[in-house]
Amino acid sequence: MNKLYSASPKIFSNANEVGMVLNSFGFDKGRFLVALPKAFIRDVFDNTAGFTEMEAKRVKTLIEKHKYAILKLGLPYDSDRSWVDNALTLIEEQRLDGALCNDETDAARLFNIHAIADGHLPVSDGARDYATADNIIKHMSIILKTSQEVFFVDPYFSPGKEKYIKFLKALVSHPDSKDTRYVFFCNKDHFEKKESFDSLMRRQLLDCPAAGCEIIVYPLTSGAEMHGRYVFNIHGGVDYDKGFQVDDDALVDFSAMPKVLHSSYFDQYSALMKKEAAKYRYHAN
Repeated sequence: MNKLYSASPKIFSNANEVGMVLNSFGFDKGRFLVALPKAFIRDVFDNTAGFTEMEAKRVKTLIEKHKYAILKLGLPYDSDRSWVDNALTLIEEQRLDGALCNDETDAARLFNIHAIADGHLPVSDGARDYATADNIIKHMSIILKTSQEVFFVDPYFSPGKEKYIKFLKALVSHPDSKDTRYVFFCNKDHFEKKESFDSLMRRQLLDCPAAGCEIIVYPLTSGAEMHGRYVFNIHGGVDYDKGFQVDDDALVDFSAMPKVLHSSYFDQYSALMKKEAAKYRYHAN
């Protein structure tokens, strides 16, 4: 999951190819395009300037629709070298998982437009990994990077349990947590403790170098509201087989949320936020 590719701005010969490439990436695919160079979108427009007016409008619409799946990571780009050479260097440095171009080359992990059309991009919408704190964070890293409001659904979430505290420490310490609001939905029976929420969080995260974020918890009275364990933002999400409990010896499954499922859950929990009072808030500064 979270596989990173770059595409040459010159790979497209028509609007259909733009759509085909962009539709091959996104949160539900578990793979993303990285802007290379930084002005990738502008370069695409420049290289499609010869398209008909109708196709040019389609390209603009497609890029607007998929812009959140085009990540701006500030990867280095040497303008004195070819686009392919830059991409291959980043692949060798393990900063990219692959690249898309139409150059004739036998290099591994380079794909041309025909390979994409024929479905030869590696499947990347799921993974099995150990439930370490680092791995749990790793599989939500793009979600943390692309939004300042992130939802977590886990009926058993409790800041009083060590397995969840290990996750929370990793979460609030993550550099992309700065100025982010983390909203948790859990079962009230598992959440409530005798100690106040604020006191519990301060004590548990005392030694944690927090990046500066807000944690809000909505303990729900009925587990019927929760049919799985997910993390998502407005753009997409990931299904966590065993939720956010750290267990270094447990192999667990992670999978990208399909678009329909994500849309349903995002709407459902956004509506719950409007109905339920947010009694539990903690600022991790």
